[in-house]
Amino acid sequence: MTRFSTFLSVTALLAAALPISPAHAAAPRDVDDLVGARGSSGENALQSRGYRVAKQNGLTNYWWNSAKDQCIRVVTYNGRYDAIDSASDGDCGHDGGNTAAAAVAGVAAIGLIAALASHKKSHGDSSA
Repeated sequence: MTRFSTFLSVTALLAAALPISPAHAAAPRDVDDLVGARGSSGENALQSRGYRVAKQNGLTNYWWNSAKDQCIRVVTYNGRYDAIDSASDGDCGHDGGNTAAAAVAGVAAIGLIAALASHKKSHGDSSA
């Protein structure tokens, strides 16, 4: 087995080991009762439950609860909370585990570039 094919095998194993989670999941139990609430009432309720706005994007807001280490996504439609879902920490600006995954992916990309360069050099291929 060549170094290049060994590298590709290791890269594939690393990629398969990275955690992949759904972008959004069901609303946490502590906020599921707010679906259908008026926006202003919902905001007051979320704040009283320890949530703070982390990011706003049109009618979608991401709320972070630092005591629970939890991010939620709230979608407003016609002035009411239409949907509340669990969201990734990264959606609220708390990347935690995503940083490690990005580092592994970066190292794998650098390794792939080095392996390709080595492969070209060992086979006398000087074309770009």
